[in-house]
Amino acid sequence: MEAQIAQKNLTLRSSANAYANDIMSLFLQLNAELGLTVIIVTHDPTIAARCPRRIVMRDGQVFGDNTLRGVEVA
Repeated sequence: MEAQIAQKNLTLRSSANAYANDIMSLFLQLNAELGLTVIIVTHDPTIAARCPRRIVMRDGQVFGDNTLRGVEVA
């Protein structure tokens, strides 16, 4: 399994909205076409909403995982 971890402050609410949208589209394309795992850490619900799987953590513990339990988390 290959994985890509990107460290960049991406937010769709920032002045770099077009840049963030392009990066997210690229990540989703790499995942869909190459099966590349992309790990995104964000506080932006707009970014999180575009991800097919969202794991929510609080105080270092997994609080929610929408793909394991079928529960939508944001």
